[in-house]
Amino acid sequence: MPLRNGINLLGYKVFYHYKILRKSNIRNAIQRFHQLHNLLTKRRVSTEYAIQNLNGWLAYAKVGNTYKMRKKILKQFEEFDIKI
Repeated sequence: MPLRNGINLLGYKVFYHYKILRKSNIRNAIQRFHQLHNLLTKRRVSTEYAIQNLNGWLAYAKVGNTYKMRKKILKQFEEFDIKI
């Protein structure tokens, strides 16, 4: 398999000069964040828990080339009135 197609490794698609998150990981994260928002609105989880969950995922995503995606997710959480 040529390297130009990328190699799946630890949830990333690794290319020669960069790496990106796999699309399935992005879909799963967005779904988890929507569930987390629903739990927050129903007061079933604390804001601190949501912030810890988000910060953990952002640290994981930061390894790849995900700057724009991380900013978009942070903007959505700010719309939920969660300050990070």
